[in-house]
Amino acid sequence: TTVMKVKKVGIVGGGQLGMMMAEAAKNLGIQVTVLDPTPNCPASHAGANQIVASFTDTAAIATLAQESDVLTYEFEHIDVSALRTVEDQVPIHPSLDALETIQNKFLQQDFLKQHGVDVGDIYPIESPTDIEKLYDKVGSIILKSSLNSYDGKGNWVVCSKSDIQDAMDHFGDASLFAEGLIDFERELAVIVARDLQGNIATYPVVETIHVNNICHQVFSPANIDERVAKKAKELATKVHESFEGAGVFAVEMFQLGDRVILNEVAPRVHNSGHLTIEAHATSQFEQHLRAISGLPLGDTEQTKPAATMMNILASSPEPEKFNQAKSGEIEPGLYLHMYNKAENKPGRKMGHITCVGDTIEETKARAEALHAQLTDEV
Repeated sequence: TTVMKVKKVGIVGGGQLGMMMAEAAKNLGIQVTVLDPTPNCPASHAGANQIVASFTDTAAIATLAQESDVLTYEFEHIDVSALRTVEDQVPIHPSLDALETIQNKFLQQDFLKQHGVDVGDIYPIESPTDIEKLYDKVGSIILKSSLNSYDGKGNWVVCSKSDIQDAMDHFGDASLFAEGLIDFERELAVIVARDLQGNIATYPVVETIHVNNICHQVFSPANIDERVAKKAKELATKVHESFEGAGVFAVEMFQLGDRVILNEVAPRVHNSGHLTIEAHATSQFEQHLRAISGLPLGDTEQTKPAATMMNILASSPEPEKFNQAKSGEIEPGLYLHMYNKAENKPGRKMGHITCVGDTIEETKARAEALHAQLTDEV
């Protein structure tokens, strides 16, 4: 099949991920249009055209489809049925079937388990009595909301019978499942891309550190041995191959000794891949655009021995310091990305820092020093 050369990419969502895709698109000669309800969204600051409309606005989605050679999205919690209305008019990557499965965390885990991916222990939950029975049988568990959970917002740990009622109060009538609590050594992630021909490219395995269930730091490469790294990349490849469609996936996993088990999948560019902008031959954002537009995949090699990424979260009261901060190279090997978000909500991702250098220790120290200057907190 001849590959259509894509000139125009439409993205559902215009937050920081859309912004960094729009930046990457410039070098590829691709024009980006985003659909986002927030006027002057981050992606519009990076030269994307913006359609200001709700994510469920089918007329706006039709306009986006008309203005694009291919559609993609920057977050999973979108209305698949709204996108189905334009499925016949324009290719959508990753596929909507993949998105629909991944959106529901229980379906995602169950689907991948059937495809031979090690997902640990997962249990469907129909009622509070299921939770009690499960707790009696296996001990501490983590309850998860199947839908619309990100940044840890849909998790509740049950360590005692009294936690069960608290959990039910918290979740209300949300659809739930449970996982066994995992005593992991490390959280790992692999960014993996697949192009329209089915070729796969994986990035080096990174280690992720979470604070309050939100990604805090990412280190590349992860401090793991070759065998574990190979398993992590194999797991990420198997996950991507289980689904249809081109693009970048982020596959998050837990390391338990020599075993690597799936945590969860995002069918999009991801926080754990931000450091690819400065630390790798091809950024995840360029890679995603290449993958969905029929260009060959770029080289995923890490170009510096070590890299650290740190998120900058909004805190309260508003830190004036990072409102004035400008994106760019602050000093050699130390980079600041601000997302141009109009509103500071505590816990919101407002920017990130990447430092590249010779060792993780050195890059971590430099990133943390800049982080402390910007946020009055480490």
